[in-house]
Amino acid sequence: MRKKEGISHLEHYALGFLFHDIGKLNIPHEILSKEEKLTVEEFTIMQKHTQLGYDLLKELGLESIAFLAKLHHERIDGSGYPDGLAGKEIPKVVLLLQLIDIYSAITMNRPYKQEIGAAEAIATIYKEKHLLDEKLLAKFVDFIGIYPEKSIVLLSDGTHALVEHVNLMFPLLPTVRRLDSNTIFALPVNLQIKIEKLITYYVETPDQLFRKFSEYLIKGEAHLMEKYYNKLVEQHTISECITKIYIPVYQIFDVLKEQVMLENVRVKLRGLLNKAIFHLRKDTKNKKALPSF
Repeated sequence: MRKKEGISHLEHYALGFLFHDIGKLNIPHEILSKEEKLTVEEFTIMQKHTQLGYDLLKELGLESIAFLAKLHHERIDGSGYPDGLAGKEIPKVVLLLQLIDIYSAITMNRPYKQEIGAAEAIATIYKEKHLLDEKLLAKFVDFIGIYPEKSIVLLSDGTHALVEHVNLMFPLLPTVRRLDSNTIFALPVNLQIKIEKLITYYVETPDQLFRKFSEYLIKGEAHLMEKYYNKLVEQHTISECITKIYIPVYQIFDVLKEQVMLENVRVKLRGLLNKAIFHLRKDTKNKKALPSF
């Protein structure tokens, strides 16, 4: 990947990759280990780790890589920090560091979240692809070799396929659907057919996610219902959840109570909704306004 992107002396920059977050040594531990969302004041303090890291590496005589500590939270659309750089103002080696940093942050266990699998991590990154170098992101995915669900890929036999399902035990061997014949199969263990590269990634809209959630709810497929429910929650703020998820879901749930419905689906749905309402009450401090399901 280094050669293809024309990044020279990557071994030298690797030290900067390892120490890009060194500025966090001077950030209070209670902020670094906080499980809840940071306040505005706390996030402002956290942002200082980029400049602190830059200054510390310079003091250590590592000025040639200190820029990696300072710039790794810049974003290609100019929305990053500390300087709000955009586009070509950000060196390519920094764009590569951003991908590695974000990917590792998502896949690693942190005080405020559990780690997630590689394929789901890539899917999460693609939701924010406008903040990154998209061409470099596609090559990064090809380099890792793990492709998220809903991505269009080129197979080694020259055909194109949609990744239907990623097995967490064997993420390199997903189930795919050939686009020309609509046939579904799991990539073979002997790699007789394998994925060559990513073509594009399809991000489902909230409306599409809700339709799939409703479909699997009505069909009584608890696992898939929960999967799309969790995706829905990720797409909305707390206030949006009330009108765009919880009220419609409550209406569906209320209707299905009058029909024959698999008990495991009913229990699963009730548990998900009650959990969501509990956290919503906690965040909004408005317990009386929200019903229990």
